[in-house]
Amino acid sequence: MSWMPYVDQMMGYPNVQAAAIVGFKPSFSIYASKGSCLDGISNAQVQSWLSNDRGPLFANGVRVGSLNCSLIRDGMSASDECPRMELRTKNAGGSTCGVTIAQAETTLAIAVTTDGSHGSYANTPTIKTATYLKSSHY
Repeated sequence: MSWMPYVDQMMGYPNVQAAAIVGFKPSFSIYASKGSCLDGISNAQVQSWLSNDRGPLFANGVRVGSLNCSLIRDGMSASDECPRMELRTKNAGGSTCGVTIAQAETTLAIAVTTDGSHGSYANTPTIKTATYLKSSHY
């Protein structure tokens, strides 16, 4: 399966500067990504996002590739159609980016907004992509 068209589709939304599809079942793999800030996504990062112990994410923040983020809204343990986390990059005195991670069955869709853009710009592409991948059992 070619994963890059899903990333390209997410990148086509307004104010999205980076996007990725990451597999977590049966094992970790970055299937496709665009945007150097997401190049360093690691298995340890993915496992922390999916962990049932949410305390460290609130206390220590969330790392997404090379981005240090604050957890704004945590819905990864929600039983709704598309579990997701909404984040904001940390940058004292500078502009910040919104980051959304949405979960399908075996994959995660990730989008990062342009500097200063509202985080909701990352929500629509990740939720739509993850919902479609979930319906296709990915």
